[in-house]
Amino acid sequence: MSVTTEVKDIRARIAELRERKIELKEVPRRLTAQELEWIRISTVCPEISNVQQALQNLGKKFWDMMFTTIDFDNDLNGNPIPDKTQLDDIHTNPYQSLGVTFTALPGPIWDPKRMPMPHVWIRPYPDEAASTPNIVTLDQWEGGGDFDVFGQIMVSFESPHQSVFIDARVATLDFRNGTTLSPGSAPYLRAFDANGQLLGEVQFPPDQIPQTPYTLSQPHRLAFGTDSPIISSAYFSCSYPEGADMLIGYFDNLVISRVMG
Repeated sequence: MSVTTEVKDIRARIAELRERKIELKEVPRRLTAQELEWIRISTVCPEISNVQQALQNLGKKFWDMMFTTIDFDNDLNGNPIPDKTQLDDIHTNPYQSLGVTFTALPGPIWDPKRMPMPHVWIRPYPDEAASTPNIVTLDQWEGGGDFDVFGQIMVSFESPHQSVFIDARVATLDFRNGTTLSPGSAPYLRAFDANGQLLGEVQFPPDQIPQTPYTLSQPHRLAFGTDSPIISSAYFSCSYPEGADMLIGYFDNLVISRVMG
């Protein structure tokens, strides 16, 4: 059974239990052996009688077993990450030991004669971050957001993964006609295999992009998965095709499936 199928099964089971409002003491007679094992691992306290709270704890434990979250706020020891930490430097990347490296890919407007080489930075943008305070960005100075004519952020994995996620928010700028958004721009996530072949792309839903200038969207998780661990790298940015209105993407919370075995 795939991870996706397991997650769907447990979500359905949780929904059923919540609907019945079953107390925790009744759960062992109804759960499967696998679900009982998840409860054991989750170390749910006996005094918790509300099954919803118990299953929330269980869900987090299950999530932590299956996925690794890079929140760009804290290092692996829980220490806050300083502003302007350079992620594409192996000496300052706090997530290097996870086998995750970052690279800045310059876009078409980058001019080496006039512009410094872009890098991948951690910057505090608490109003734009999906989890406060930091985001990951190519912008060292002001603005914090990204669009792909300036560049993309590439994430490479030492071992291939089965799924990758990134939280995105989008800010609308001045519309060309002053009232409505021209279609075409959207934050995206692209996944590649070890040979550099595109496995697929997910985009920010158009109906969640604000239709008012100078407005920030709610966070949306861009998620891509495969049937087996073949994702070796991923790129993310915000598309800005010619003739479209400019949107700025803000990115946070990189999540990857744990490598089993």
